[in-house]
Amino acid sequence: MNFDNVVDYVYAGDLQGNLWKFDLTADNSSAWTVAFNSGAVVAPLFQAKGPKSQDFPMGSPQPITTKPEITFHPSAPGYLVMFGTGKFSGSSDFSDSSVQTVYGIWDYGDDTDDSEYLGSATRDDNGAISGLTNLSTKVTLLRQEATDFKYTLPNFEAVDVRILSRNQAIWQTEIDADSGENPNPSAAEDNHVGWYFDLAARERVVTDVVLRENKLNIIGFRPDPYQCQPGSGNSWFMEIDAFNGGNLNTVQLDTTGGGILNDNDLVRLNPADDLVPPAGIGFRGKLERASILRIDNRIQLPASVEDDHRLEVPAEKSSTCGEQKYLSSSTGEVRTICEKSINLGMVYWQEVQRD
Repeated sequence: MNFDNVVDYVYAGDLQGNLWKFDLTADNSSAWTVAFNSGAVVAPLFQAKGPKSQDFPMGSPQPITTKPEITFHPSAPGYLVMFGTGKFSGSSDFSDSSVQTVYGIWDYGDDTDDSEYLGSATRDDNGAISGLTNLSTKVTLLRQEATDFKYTLPNFEAVDVRILSRNQAIWQTEIDADSGENPNPSAAEDNHVGWYFDLAARERVVTDVVLRENKLNIIGFRPDPYQCQPGSGNSWFMEIDAFNGGNLNTVQLDTTGGGILNDNDLVRLNPADDLVPPAGIGFRGKLERASILRIDNRIQLPASVEDDHRLEVPAEKSSTCGEQKYLSSSTGEVRTICEKSINLGMVYWQEVQRD
């Protein structure tokens, strides 16, 4: 985390929904340990739990079987840890209908304080996360809602799309009582330490999420309940705002397949609703993690009516397809998704003149 090319922390999940953090900052490997380890208590950073049920009145643990993505928190010290839950490793998983979830968790803890973990998620009667067991009742996770529907595009092609709500996270902090430590989430006002949204029935995340330029790529998979069914199920490819877990404000995915990202790629649930960018597209089959190729599609625009010189527009600023994602599928096909390109290359430089 300090850019010295030496690993500082390791994050990993387990089948009981525990997201563990291991502290490897000590020079002596014998001192490497679970980050939140006071001796008397050894705790994970967070435990993911699904909605209450008859069998699990406190919520059933959600298994984590994929690698998390980590980035710096957008406005406070610490890190945002993003991952999905679910498993697909045995016969019983074909018919498993437990609710699985995608999370972004704020790891705000200082290395010197073993008490600064989030605890287990607490679900209310409506399935919403109402709090976390190791934090104030004012602190919770921001909930986003997913809506799936079939939409007919301007080219008359019907596609399965998903949109998410656009709720905004509140990142309020307070001074840590321990001198020299980073601020903590505020315990005095309504506040968030991350975000989440629940997946559709029988859907789960069994492919690593991928973070690209503050956008999180997620593949949700729903297996067919019958193991010999051709195609093996259905998948959602999603691209969301990594900092609040919600819908992005601009078109990212080419839903029409025309190679141009514009208003024709927008969707709406009801005729009276505003057009919005889709957060996900549905496909038949189990999709694997994408291979991504950047397309050199710089276009030339006239500088002015009087000037015949041309100006090049980089791919990330163009409305044309800047990246192509290739995803192998259990159907035997390779699915392609065209979308905007991320910014690459030099973003800042400074020339220093010495005497």
